Amino acid sequence: MDLTRTLFALALLMLALPSIARARCPPPAATVATIHPASRAEVRPDRQQAIRNALAAKRYDVITFGDSIMEGWSEARLSQLFGAPVLNAGFGQDGTEHLLWRLDTVDWHSQSPHTVLFLIGTNDIGYPSCDIFWGIRKVVEKAHALFPQARLIVTSILPRGTNMQGGDERIRAVNSDLAVAAKTAGFTFFDAHDAFLCDHKTPCALFQPDLNLHLTSVGYDVLDARLKALLTQQR
Repeated sequence: MDLTRTLFALALLMLALPSIARARCPPPAATVATIHPASRAEVRPDRQQAIRNALAAKRYDVITFGDSIMEGWSEARLSQLFGAPVLNAGFGQDGTEHLLWRLDTVDWHSQSPHTVLFLIGTNDIGYPSCDIFWGIRKVVEKAHALFPQARLIVTSILPRGTNMQGGDERIRAVNSDLAVAAKTAGFTFFDAHDAFLCDHKTPCALFQPDLNLHLTSVGYDVLDARLKALLTQQR
């Protein structure tokens, strides 16, 4: 009987090993680009100054960071979802390395938001999945230092490309690792990925047809609904 139980336990462990291995990226090498701040000081100075002006003008209960998908998520929508003033500091074409630079070089010290929302990573999709994962983890680490009282929410990388297959394996791997890391790394994982699969058919009403990357108004409606559900669940 004891031998049977032992063999059964070993079988269960073997079944679990692939998911355990997949959920744990090894520590990144020092040369990994996604974990080091990279300047984009010359790009859209008007946008950069607008963010600085907004920070100087008032305090925000919620601050959002990310790439063009985040930048396109209107502050009006976000403020309605959170029921509080929101500063959208998203910046088109940013990767994690550029967001790290913004967190380092912009003066955030006047702000003490209760929530920080991230949507970042899709512009790093050319890197290995573990490099993308550690870039996002580095962003979370920096945000914890800047806003120690804030709840941090990390949005999954969304599908993209023709038939939503662009970088699919890599995107799923990063999202899987983030879901596991959230349990111990002090952030909430907001998984909206599957809501944007469009049955793996493009064109899709959720995405603009240029790159099947940026969202339409209908796409943001879906993102709104998913985030609202998450926030309601956490209350």
